[in-house]
Amino acid sequence: MVEDREGNIWFGTQGGRLIKWDFKKSGGDPTKAYELIHEIGLVHKLYIDWDGSLWVGTLGWGTYHIDPVTGVILHHITRSSESGWKTGNDSPTDIIRYNDSLLLLATANLTVLNTRSMTHRIISADDGLPSNSASYLQIDRRGRVWIGLQDGLCRWNLSQNSFTVFDRRDGIQFDNFTSGGAYRIGDSLLAFTTSHNFLVFDPEMVMHSTRPPQVTITDLKVLNKRMNYDSIMREGRMELNHRNNSITIDYASLQYLEHGQLTYYHKLEGLDEYWVRSTRNQAIYNYLPYRNYTFLVKAVNGDGEESEAVTRLIIQVRPPFWRSYWFMAMMVFLLLAFLYWLDRLRMQKIRATESIRTRIATSLTEDLTNSLSSINISSELAKNKIEQDRERTRDYIHQISETSNRMTQAMYDMVWSINPQNDQMVKTLERMKQFALEQESFNDVNIQIEADPHIEDKHSDMEHRYELLSIYKEAITNAVKHSGARNIQVQLRLRKQKLQLLIQDDGKGFNTSGVAKGRGILDMKRRAAAINANLEILSEKNTGTLVRLEMKLKT
Repeated sequence: MVEDREGNIWFGTQGGRLIKWDFKKSGGDPTKAYELIHEIGLVHKLYIDWDGSLWVGTLGWGTYHIDPVTGVILHHITRSSESGWKTGNDSPTDIIRYNDSLLLLATANLTVLNTRSMTHRIISADDGLPSNSASYLQIDRRGRVWIGLQDGLCRWNLSQNSFTVFDRRDGIQFDNFTSGGAYRIGDSLLAFTTSHNFLVFDPEMVMHSTRPPQVTITDLKVLNKRMNYDSIMREGRMELNHRNNSITIDYASLQYLEHGQLTYYHKLEGLDEYWVRSTRNQAIYNYLPYRNYTFLVKAVNGDGEESEAVTRLIIQVRPPFWRSYWFMAMMVFLLLAFLYWLDRLRMQKIRATESIRTRIATSLTEDLTNSLSSINISSELAKNKIEQDRERTRDYIHQISETSNRMTQAMYDMVWSINPQNDQMVKTLERMKQFALEQESFNDVNIQIEADPHIEDKHSDMEHRYELLSIYKEAITNAVKHSGARNIQVQLRLRKQKLQLLIQDDGKGFNTSGVAKGRGILDMKRRAAAINANLEILSEKNTGTLVRLEMKLKT
């Protein structure tokens, strides 16, 4: 039972009823003006807050926040609330106001409700609470929270988030504080009850922990094998190799008077960014990377005071030889030497290729020049016999002249292709446009060339560009001389590092099956096969002809 600001008395029953005795309506008569406000679970705790509102802790039904004037439930808080506050469990045993923003609930663990920001925090054994058995709460004059536990009395310093435990070893006869409650007596004394007695004490007279001593490393294990830690601690350092890089370090304060009242923190500089709170006085690190570390460990008492000195241990994990600096330096040197050798080999290949091109160009020039000279001489002789068989000689001479012209063009194209300065596709495009202009000047034909702009930046070797140029010239020549075309459309496209050449005319066309063995078509197919290119010729009579070539290009 509690009294609110208006003098009303509130009762919480074991049957789950919340009853109000209204002081004004009763006229001061305790036998009148009782009113049932709510039926809720068995009431553990009633608490009137600083603002006059009523908090109710129940068994299994959670926590209720009630307006004592209207009886309206302002908040119903459980561990599974969908929004707003949540509690550690649904059976709080004590409720107390810590300051103007924090409300504390004993929920086996501790629930901290921020009534300003409507947030909550759960403090459990994982956060330093000695055990998840908090039953009753009380606050002393210095703002420290005293918590009744199943196995002792705990002092909680919220600003430091540190806990100090007092139990039978400190003279408490019965240390199971889970029955009754916690109360303030006067201005300084606190009283906690048990199932056998009650404990009254002055928090200011309770022995304060002295500054914690320096922590001592008590055991070292590498791969679960105990090491001679005495000699290691004398040197202050230890070395591990890359195969034995899992370590376990045990430590303690070695003072019995500090039992359960110290919190240990450790950190491995080079791996841990923050101090790690220890629950077992032990640090375990598995498979440490290869580098140097400094292991640090300290103790903190309930008042937030740290050890006089931090215990240090330098740990060096040596890398395998293939991860050492000298080995890496040697690998870098070998890599540079290998790259230098590759560069020299590349330059030798370039010079050899240029030399071959020059020799081939020279040889081809000489051979083709001789052949053409011979053809020209033969043609002159044939002309001299024109009187004997004029028609036949004329055809013969025409054939020789045409062949010589083709050979001259082939020689020129070969020499042009071998020249290293013509590796870029922009040179090939210029050559193709030049040939188109020549055909337009000698024939009544219009040739349009459209090229993808990205093609100009590509490269091709001498064989590919020579065959490409030869196929292009053969297709244009056939369209001009045999198809009778007046308009020829040439397109060069780039599709996934492949060059597509499309040549389409508006000539009379032909039956492709009927002339499949013709010299021109066979020659084009042979050239396409030589560079592993795909060649397709589509034509029908009176519909024109389409020549499609697809070949790879260098990046």
